[in-house]
Amino acid sequence: MFGGKIKCSRYQDVLEEGLFPSMEVIYPDGYSIQQDNAPPHVFHSTNKFLWSEDLTWLGTGPPNSPDRNPIENVWGRMKKWSRLPRRPSLDSWRKEIEKMFESLEFSYLRKLVDSMPRQLAACIAAQGSHTRY
Repeated sequence: MFGGKIKCSRYQDVLEEGLFPSMEVIYPDGYSIQQDNAPPHVFHSTNKFLWSEDLTWLGTGPPNSPDRNPIENVWGRMKKWSRLPRRPSLDSWRKEIEKMFESLEFSYLRKLVDSMPRQLAACIAAQGSHTRY
């Protein structure tokens, strides 16, 4: 579990130990990644790490751009489910988030990921402007 801001070294560990192995199972024929301009994403050591991984890397997106990451939908759903008071304690917040995340169905998560090609095509067709997504 994370607490506070994530440092670039921890971010790189999450990619290497969590994201990359999962993506290799889900997309054995290959995948691409893209990041925004969050500090851990653009730090020199992160860029060096990503280039050393032989990835198809789309680079970084513009700051404050519409977020096409499926996790944004997950966070939105979890906010609706939350029964926490307006300013919960850190411990109660962590427990609630873990409970909600564990209750997400794989089919829902898969649907979000599978929608990415359509979302990106719509974004390209709109030349980066608004889409229905």
